[in-house]
Amino acid sequence: MAAEEAATEVAADLGGVAADLVFLFISPHHSPHAEEVGEIVREKLPAAHFVGCTAEGVLGGDREFADSPGLSLWAASLPGVDFASCRLESAEEGQNVLLLEAMTEIREPTTMVLVADPFSIVAEDLIDELAESRPELVFAGGMASGSNQPTGNRFYYGEEVFDQGGAAVLFRGGRNISTVVSQGCRPFGKPLVVTSCEDNMIKELGGESAWQKFIEQVELTEEADRERLTEGLHVGRAVDSRSASEGAGSFLVRGVLGFVKENGAMMVSDIPRAGQTVQFHLRDPASASQEMENLLQAGCERLDGKVAGALLFTCNGRGPRMFDRPHHDAALVSRIFNGTPLAGFFAAGEIGPIGDRSFLHGFTAVTVLFHPS
Repeated sequence: MAAEEAATEVAADLGGVAADLVFLFISPHHSPHAEEVGEIVREKLPAAHFVGCTAEGVLGGDREFADSPGLSLWAASLPGVDFASCRLESAEEGQNVLLLEAMTEIREPTTMVLVADPFSIVAEDLIDELAESRPELVFAGGMASGSNQPTGNRFYYGEEVFDQGGAAVLFRGGRNISTVVSQGCRPFGKPLVVTSCEDNMIKELGGESAWQKFIEQVELTEEADRERLTEGLHVGRAVDSRSASEGAGSFLVRGVLGFVKENGAMMVSDIPRAGQTVQFHLRDPASASQEMENLLQAGCERLDGKVAGALLFTCNGRGPRMFDRPHHDAALVSRIFNGTPLAGFFAAGEIGPIGDRSFLHGFTAVTVLFHPS
């Protein structure tokens, strides 16, 4: 069976050293046998901390299995690293803040890697609640995508298998973990200041209607970029006013839902505030690929290439739905980090930091890098 072979191979790769942490991601094809798969992996690869979920597609090494049966298994021995794991309760139970407080009373972790159910966990609220009590936390991870129905996903936490909530691993300090977030967009036009807004509508930019400012920015772009706008318009909110001139990577990118014909207001999937700096963004495969490569390369240089393993949470709108060559994101991470052990999945929402805050993203690739302190 694939699970037994994978667990045996991973255990051999550890060279007889016991695993401290195991991540297991399985495609929906294996959902009916989720408990059996978990038992097989735990028997062959016992670990104190065992976390995982179902996903539309999984990633392993330099390969992506977007539409075919797949199982991705990742294990690590982490001597000297202070970490803990916990089960996330579904939103209506509201126990996550109390649970995290109990788990972190001594450890005070600063990195939380989580997998969660999009039907029972409101990721934005969870991040806000936990960050309020633990502002030092950096969040990374993804929303399970193994089902488009409530209770359709499966989650692993220790010996438990369940269909709501999620699971998380908490690490102390940021010395052993780095996060690279590639949103797959690039800005066009000029940065603009929100001068009037209400709820999720930007009414005015620089004192003029959002529609008028959009038309002005389009007129500044090249013809090829105008054609790409038919694939979707986005707006980036500068993470702080000083970063607006830094270009891609310095904005939190959100989708533009449309314009109000009567007053030219722009509806966005965000809650804007007056005084914020924004810039229009577009997405295309070439810019998404180049941005990810640039950010990963910068991370590699910063760490001097010393990465022991990686987790990759990439949007299920990427992969073959975005790129014209297979295995794009996984192959890119593998190439830049010299084949470091990698596992991950195609997510229904990706979690990662922009600036000093963490957010839920879309069409984004979040790479979590494990390295020596």
